[in-house]
Amino acid sequence: KRANAVRLRHARTGAVLFEALPPRNDVAQRITWNTESATGTPVVLEVSDRDTGDAYAWLAIGDIEGGPVLPATAPRAGAARIIGAAELASRLGLKSLAPGFATRVKEAGDPTARAAAARAYASLDPESALPMLTALLDDVQQPEALRERLGGTLAELNSAPARAAVVSAMKAAPFRLQTRWAVALTGSRDGAEALLSAVSQGVASARLLQTTGLRNRLQAVKLPDWESRVAALTKDLAPANEARDRQIAERRAAYLSGSAVAKVDEGRRLFEQNCAACHQIEGKGGLVGPQLTGVGNRGVERLCEDILDPNRNVDRAFRQTVITLKDGDVQSGLFRREEGDLLVFADGTGKEFSVKKGSVTERRESDQSLMPDNFGETLPAAQFNHLLAFLLTQRLTK
Repeated sequence: KRANAVRLRHARTGAVLFEALPPRNDVAQRITWNTESATGTPVVLEVSDRDTGDAYAWLAIGDIEGGPVLPATAPRAGAARIIGAAELASRLGLKSLAPGFATRVKEAGDPTARAAAARAYASLDPESALPMLTALLDDVQQPEALRERLGGTLAELNSAPARAAVVSAMKAAPFRLQTRWAVALTGSRDGAEALLSAVSQGVASARLLQTTGLRNRLQAVKLPDWESRVAALTKDLAPANEARDRQIAERRAAYLSGSAVAKVDEGRRLFEQNCAACHQIEGKGGLVGPQLTGVGNRGVERLCEDILDPNRNVDRAFRQTVITLKDGDVQSGLFRREEGDLLVFADGTGKEFSVKKGSVTERRESDQSLMPDNFGETLPAAQFNHLLAFLLTQRLTK
């Protein structure tokens, strides 16, 4: 099961570069990795002790050469001190300590401690803290645990710019983070209003509104007409799909485990074969769907969602239009333009088709994406890994 292991991972993609499993006895063994092939690669050293069985199972390492230097004290002890100091400073309003917490937020280290420092910084000097915390929230290279808490901290500030920062980050965030930030936003009426507006614009997923917990929070803050607004935003939404959620989680875990080789060149070929008719990268491809230059910044989990469940987060600009014709025929596509008495649309393959305006009896915008939602079935796991590896290389640097 490989529950316990020492791994050297790619710091950006999470791919496993080297792995060592513990011996089946208590005798220490020397492990040597030839890391020449990874020269210049940003990496993290992961020591995983996740065996939850009844028997004794533990893992220890030491005397690392040619790698990171182990701390002299346990990381948890230092993190606990920062967390305690942050809570105390916030309660006592020690504004003079704000710069120190700002420094702690920027330093690499325990995400929980950094998040506590961020909360203290925001409490003691919100005006100065907002730009820094917003930048960290938008940075997908930051640990998810930090970004999750930063979103909550900003959402709880009584500040329109802070709420706007959280809403903006939702556009590229995976559903799990969106859910946690939505809970924080609905702690106030202004935050709840910002959330519903984000859903209506396709910035946040309408599926957030399917949960009973979030509906209860909307009711608790007494948001006017919240029931009718939620009903309108979810009327065409399919019920939550547990099988699809499991598939997303399994594909994500399989990719991050590094158990299968992911080839970027093969992923590029798959993109050209399956996606380029509608999506453009660096000026090459179609522009039916969103252009994907820099899409790798979204990270593994959100890319898995976008590919396997394209209707989860649909930008309003790319929602398909459903038209009913006089003969009863129903067609759907992405509206492109008008040409005289013709309406021009694009179908799911990127091919354009047109209908006469006079033949249309009904025209409405759907919450659904034009992108096919069956890539989980048409792309085997191995091909999916290749495609994901290619998309993750498409990053924008700040």
